Amino acid sequence: MTSGATTSKIHTAVKFSSRYRKGQAVHVLDASCAVGVVGKLMSAEHKGAYIQGIRDEHVSVTDRHEKAERAKERVPLADARANSLKIGFDGYCAQAPQFTGAQVIDDWDLAEIAKYIDWTQFSALGR
Repeated sequence: MTSGATTSKIHTAVKFSSRYRKGQAVHVLDASCAVGVVGKLMSAEHKGAYIQGIRDEHVSVTDRHEKAERAKERVPLADARANSLKIGFDGYCAQAPQFTGAQVIDDWDLAEIAKYIDWTQFSALGR
């Protein structure tokens, strides 16, 4: 199984899904959801329907994206370059960070922090 990162569902559908032949390209918004996705992809019972649903969605996303791209008015490259943002760093002095390296925070209650973690995706490991 191979994995990687893309920036969005559109990027996955338009740039990867139609070209990737070794498996199914899947986009998840949150990495913690990957466990459930892998579970479905490895399930003999659910894999086919799950992949078909992803492929159908990718076709729909790609179609909408291509339609939106055709509707955009493009500016000639020379005009875009002439209108580029001019940023001046003359006289700018970057401030040094307050610290460098690792910082130990030993007065935080890990049990309290754990209350704010979404553990539901980890429950899929036991299935």
